[in-house]
Amino acid sequence: MTYLRFILLSLCLAICYYALAISTIGIATGNQAWWQQWQDDGAFYHIAQNVIGVAVAAFVPAFLVNSYEKSKKWLSISIIIAFSMVLHGNVNYPPWELEGLIRFFNESVLNGDAVSQGIFAAILLMPLVWLTILKRFEQTEHNIFS
Repeated sequence: MTYLRFILLSLCLAICYYALAISTIGIATGNQAWWQQWQDDGAFYHIAQNVIGVAVAAFVPAFLVNSYEKSKKWLSISIIIAFSMVLHGNVNYPPWELEGLIRFFNESVLNGDAVSQGIFAAILLMPLVWLTILKRFEQTEHNIFS
């Protein structure tokens, strides 16, 4: 039962991470910036909006995994990232097709522009960065979690 709970938690958090990430990417695509509108809206600002949005979205599953699955948090976050990428690749396909991971990689890294490659890197790396930050924060002498 413990493994079933672990897999269900990871899959639910992956769906949550996908929904949060796709909504923040959609906000940046709609040119509704969280900070002031830039006169020359270049690719750098668009990438920055997406990375900030995905970073905020990645905090939720990283924090919950760090709180509830301490012993297997790296495995859980790996499942979350992989399944979230499957869902990103299956936007126009059934969500259970595992080929979505390959589609997402091909469309964003191989055939995508700088913005797509930045989104791919952010979706891949931001949960890992948050887990590392939370791990370091817990190792300090004075933290708010104890």
